[in-house]
Amino acid sequence: MRITGFITLYVKQYFKYTLFLSFFLILGGAVFTQPMYFQKYVIETDSGKMVLALYKKTPLHAANFKKLIKTSYYKDLLFHRTIPEFVIQGGDPLSKNALKGDSLGHGDLGYTVPAEICKELFHGYGAVGMARESDPINPLRASSACQFYIVIGKIRSPKTLEHELNRISEKRFTQQWTLDSTHYDWASQTKFFKDSLKTAIYNRVKPVLSSKQLKIYTSMGGTPHLDGRYTVFGNIIWGMHVAEQISVCAKDTRDRPMGDMRFTIRKMTWAEHLKPFSKW
Repeated sequence: MRITGFITLYVKQYFKYTLFLSFFLILGGAVFTQPMYFQKYVIETDSGKMVLALYKKTPLHAANFKKLIKTSYYKDLLFHRTIPEFVIQGGDPLSKNALKGDSLGHGDLGYTVPAEICKELFHGYGAVGMARESDPINPLRASSACQFYIVIGKIRSPKTLEHELNRISEKRFTQQWTLDSTHYDWASQTKFFKDSLKTAIYNRVKPVLSSKQLKIYTSMGGTPHLDGRYTVFGNIIWGMHVAEQISVCAKDTRDRPMGDMRFTIRKMTWAEHLKPFSKW
């Protein structure tokens, strides 16, 4: 009997520590195998859930976003702008108590977040970026403190993507030339100088895509014209079908959904870390 009891106790302890070790390894796999990410968060909507992971390369945006989530700022707000094959946008503080038909998208928290634009973090399918004011009034491209968007975009063929990049180059060149040319007295400058300046500006604003960007934009989709202009600070790692469903809802002429598309963002629980997304 004593031997049997000892064996039973041993087996119980073995399974206890094995279970603990398995929990640690699974959790470690979920957290430590993705060194580019901070803590994950859950975006809850009436259409389902999405899982958002914040990038470590944008610490100012991550810290600000986590602060807002911790204070329950992102509770019962609206996705107030939904455009198929482009983005869905939300986070306007005015959306919490907005009435049907109210114009949204201009609310803020009284401060901005310095730009953390990184070439490695681009606007591929599922990217999450912060909205901002336009360049003329925001030349440093500082981000909104609260309004964010989720990229849906569309898949482009290599040829279509090349044509789009050329259009982006021409548009950016025209904008930059208009701005830079005001600094020169052209009456005293040679044609060679003017042509050289145009070439330098064009090369400076022309998008140059990495092999990863080319692969994503031609296989999964995205919005390449936003690259280098807005800060991408996170990525939807599960649940993009929810974002796509929201993007195609009925909307008014200002792209606001006819029916309220509310969402709440919260920290992902330990139990959810261990549960496969397919079981959610």
